[in-house]
Amino acid sequence: MDVELSRPKYPEATLHFEVAWRQGVPRRYTIARGRADENRDAWDPLVPSGVDADGDGKKDDRDEVPMAFTKEGGRKAGNGNSASHVAYVDSKDNQGAGSTIGGMLRRYCNGTRFRVAPIGQRTRTAVIVVALRNGEQVRQVIRRR
Repeated sequence: MDVELSRPKYPEATLHFEVAWRQGVPRRYTIARGRADENRDAWDPLVPSGVDADGDGKKDDRDEVPMAFTKEGGRKAGNGNSASHVAYVDSKDNQGAGSTIGGMLRRYCNGTRFRVAPIGQRTRTAVIVVALRNGEQVRQVIRRR
């Protein structure tokens, strides 16, 4: 099943999916709602939440690919840290995208497989700050229209 996510509406969240996929993160996910807190805990030591990563004066959200509520989220890398791709994105963008995905999947049970499918063209430049890749801390600013 595909869950469509609008690039014009959520430019930073969709950019993060695309960047993570190009770097080898899986594109198919399995709903596992009971794992969300455990998966988020795997990211905390390396990627703290509530920081202004892009310097615009506003706190950014931590965005994870695969998402925390999936079986694939929070998996361990060879170094014992999370193998997920984590970036800082605008909080409204992240929360809106999460709400959209969650709403589309609400009626499905744990074990359901899905893919996120970005649709449309971005109408403004998106900026994300990649903070964790393959269990390693990084700081990579990505801007794309």
